[in-house]
Amino acid sequence: MPTNDWNPNSVGKFNLNRRQVLSYAAAGSALLGLGSAVVPARAEPKRGGQITVGALGGQNDILDPHNYFTRTAFVGVHQLFESLVDRDSKFVSQLWLAEEMNYERADQLTIRVKKGIEFHNGKTLGAEDVMFSIKRIVTLPGADAQGMEAVDLDKMEKLDDRTVRLHLKRPDVSLPDKFASNLDFMVPVGFDPQKPIGTGPFKFVSMTPGRKMTFARNENYWRPNEPYLDGITVVTLSDDTARVNALLDGQVDAIEGLPFAQVPIVKARSDLSVLESETGQWLPFVMRTDVAPFNDVRVRKAMRLIADRKQLIAQGLAGQGRVANDIFSPFDPGYNKALPQREQDLDQAKSLLKAAGQSDLKATMTTSNVYPGLTGLAQVFSQQAAAIGLKIDINEIDPSSFWSNWLSYPLTQDFWTHRSYFATSSLAMTSAAKWNETHWQHEQWNKLYNEAIGTLDEAKRNELIGECQKIEWEEGGYIIHSFANFVDAYSAKLGGIEPDVAQPLGHYRFRLVHIL
Repeated sequence: MPTNDWNPNSVGKFNLNRRQVLSYAAAGSALLGLGSAVVPARAEPKRGGQITVGALGGQNDILDPHNYFTRTAFVGVHQLFESLVDRDSKFVSQLWLAEEMNYERADQLTIRVKKGIEFHNGKTLGAEDVMFSIKRIVTLPGADAQGMEAVDLDKMEKLDDRTVRLHLKRPDVSLPDKFASNLDFMVPVGFDPQKPIGTGPFKFVSMTPGRKMTFARNENYWRPNEPYLDGITVVTLSDDTARVNALLDGQVDAIEGLPFAQVPIVKARSDLSVLESETGQWLPFVMRTDVAPFNDVRVRKAMRLIADRKQLIAQGLAGQGRVANDIFSPFDPGYNKALPQREQDLDQAKSLLKAAGQSDLKATMTTSNVYPGLTGLAQVFSQQAAAIGLKIDINEIDPSSFWSNWLSYPLTQDFWTHRSYFATSSLAMTSAAKWNETHWQHEQWNKLYNEAIGTLDEAKRNELIGECQKIEWEEGGYIIHSFANFVDAYSAKLGGIEPDVAQPLGHYRFRLVHIL
């Protein structure tokens, strides 16, 4: 079946026309699945074979696509489940399970799914499954409940077997974009996470939480000739050394989260490849805006001015990143490029701290090895702060303890993959956001955000997003010093793997991966 392209800032019907097809082909957008009429013919990848993937893992693995958290679960969920909207490796949105999405007005969205898509149990995807999935997303305590909270669950309409009309409690033009997130997958009516069934390229076989998961090819996958592999095993390898050694010894065929220091070692091997993706991923320092001393905007500004961003990238990320400017979603059309780039200014930082009565500031940064690079970045920043006499102690704790109290730390770290501005804000910035780790509450920002999310006009909407980001740049609780690369590694015998601006290898849907 054809895939349809959708611009996240457009409304109405999103079917590709011939002009769009030719333009995408000329740009080399191979992942759009265009036919041989516009894409040069190439040999069909070889089918068959099994691979093993090493993931960062966790003990609380669950294959619930609306309420999962561990890195191993990320890998598994992306093999089993799919969304109405998906993105290619350049972050271009495209209709996926949906055939059509149409805003009749800013508070009313009609969704029509493609014909003949089957779940792993043979049931055909239909309107009732879409309604069930949306209700489950909103009512579960998963992270994306707030992203979909505008949907009036009592007024969802089934127009026919494949079509649903959503009535919204308030105007919200961001829903198609949010359907492309990592949490808004479609499941069948009556879904049971103990028997995970989706529409994805692979089917669930077995799972031992905290150890491994196995998946087999979905023979009835709706995309012709995909996937190529017979199956995938995902093993939990949270220890960096164990994960890299498993790749070097040939025990696994791919790993996510290659430690930066190990990049030269893997690159020196002719039988291995390093996957380096220049992304919109951000690994921020997080200041709670509601507790002292970071409830004083002067202190937050000073902390941002302490950061030598180039040094953080060079030493904390081994050069694997680009300088950022304390705002997120760099590939979003509304990203505010007009803001001046914030640079290190220790004299101004000292002046702000003095004005705030915090010249001898002492703070503790709570961190953990929950993602490659975090603890190293913390150490570099602590050294930078010491240059003006500030003492920032590093409290490194184990991952389980870190996540159990993560939202309570006055100063901490986190990691975020690239999402659109609205999708990220619904998770991290709005008053109801489950992951509002900076405890951000700002009346003017809320007003602008709510206006933007209900604005159909693209230019006006992007202008409002820019105003929101200006407030974040001036007053926010994030120090977004850089956009870090994703660095993963895999066996050179694998084909179909390419850099992705938004997703690490651990989020790959391995439908195009094949053995050479």
